[in-house]
Amino acid sequence: MIDIVTNKHGYRILVCDEPVWVEFRTQYKAGDFDGVFINIPFANDVELILKGLNPITCNKAAYKPFFAARTLRDKIGIYDEMFDAYIDSVDEELVLKTFKELENYRKTYGVPQETGAITNHGLLILRIFRYYISRNKLILEPKVMEKSAMGCAFPLAECLHSWSLFHINEYFSWIDMGVAHGTLAYRKTVYRMHVCPKCQHSHLIYQEQCPNCGSNELDYEPVIHHFPCANISPEHTYIVGGQLICPKCHKPLRHIGIDYDRPTSLYLCHNCHQSFLTPDTTARCTYCGTVSNVNDLFPRNIHVVEITPRGINDICHGVHAFSPYNDYFNNYMPVEAFENRLQMIATRSLAHDGVIRGLMIALLWATDENGGVMTRTEEVVEAASRLFVNNKVTATNFCVYVQSTILEDEGEHAREQFRKKVSDNAAYMAMFLQPYTKLHIAFKAIGNNVEEDRLFVKEWSLIPSTSDITIRYEEVPHPKDMSTMMFISHKLNATFEDGQTEEARRLADRERMRQEIDELQDRPPISKLLSYLKWGYIVLAIVAVIAIIAGYWFWLR
Repeated sequence: MIDIVTNKHGYRILVCDEPVWVEFRTQYKAGDFDGVFINIPFANDVELILKGLNPITCNKAAYKPFFAARTLRDKIGIYDEMFDAYIDSVDEELVLKTFKELENYRKTYGVPQETGAITNHGLLILRIFRYYISRNKLILEPKVMEKSAMGCAFPLAECLHSWSLFHINEYFSWIDMGVAHGTLAYRKTVYRMHVCPKCQHSHLIYQEQCPNCGSNELDYEPVIHHFPCANISPEHTYIVGGQLICPKCHKPLRHIGIDYDRPTSLYLCHNCHQSFLTPDTTARCTYCGTVSNVNDLFPRNIHVVEITPRGINDICHGVHAFSPYNDYFNNYMPVEAFENRLQMIATRSLAHDGVIRGLMIALLWATDENGGVMTRTEEVVEAASRLFVNNKVTATNFCVYVQSTILEDEGEHAREQFRKKVSDNAAYMAMFLQPYTKLHIAFKAIGNNVEEDRLFVKEWSLIPSTSDITIRYEEVPHPKDMSTMMFISHKLNATFEDGQTEEARRLADRERMRQEIDELQDRPPISKLLSYLKWGYIVLAIVAVIAIIAGYWFWLR
């Protein structure tokens, strides 16, 4: 049952004892309740309830106080991080104290009310840190957790990672970027671990193998050194009838340290019958299956992290965006910054302020064989940022957006040029498609209708029901001998990839510049002048031959 009750302190609390997706229930609005009480006796349903109603991903309940039944204390594992107190009744004094504390923290730090959808992983991590700030948890200490992909992580982040809301690689990137921007700061290193170099998971299986043949069929036995005859060989060569007899001098070995010792041990391979002192050690990642030499594992320091005063301000006001593309590509923008840019351009366009007269955006998304919108991949965003280097680019979980500004005196010609550019590059984007999937492209533009333009600013990110261009998997070639990204790199860096030397490229550039100068000055290039001179010599030679023949003929007469 789900009900909203008002306690004796005047706070309205949503009491929930069953799973419910409050975000999609129109009868529940954000202003209808001040906090949430999960009142169930058993811990089994806590995870299912929190997936539909939690203080991070659910807008209506974002950063509000969350209470759980006291019977759940110490029984819900990492989900304890999402609850502020354990109570038996909504009228307890602990409820009032919790409300007052959290209200003070949110007011002091300026934690905003969430209204927009979580359209990318960067917005998710932003909410995680806003939640920490709303609880005054500014120093974050990682904990060792049995089921954690890293083995050690912040419990709240691990909750959301267990729901597959982000990849472990992104977790490390977020922390590193936060420190680089001054949003976060390392306080001390608590663990140093080695993780998979490909996916950053710490769940590794270590194997010893023969350095000669790679077999795992190894035995390990000590080596015996017989002092009197100086024989050194594996222990099994000494064993005769249950006694140790030297295979070289055939004398019995009686006292260790006097007759013999065991200075080291040997590995024996049953596959190739080689012996060696040290085997090769490899690590197989249980997540991605990558097999790496232990020397190639990636060292990762796990730190206690503090949210800095600058970070509190930037995170609460959306100034800092946790997206790696901000650092990789000059033309990529976070979704919030992209939206602010659209609003600014639209305002100036409608007011005819300056040279801006409009804007266009292209939306690119993919659908599966059933028509469902597919989640975009990181490679697609990278490709779009590289293909549309002169345009601003952003991306949500499902769609990539490319923006073009229309300047004064450009008009329809600029719009057609943008459509053509997007259409041409879309063929390369379509190379990322899987069989039976489609790439869709739609264009949105600001015109001269004020109401329509305002609607555009509000709904720019919505994927339309129909597309202007559709490209099927079968309609584009798919490179077989190289990755799609490598193919795009060849396309974008043709002169770099053609095998020319630096000197050859320099000479080619010099010749190209000379030709451009000749064209601008309306004079024939040197090569043409030389060709004219060559033909002049040929004509002179022909005239000379004719003169000789004519003179000889007249002389004979």
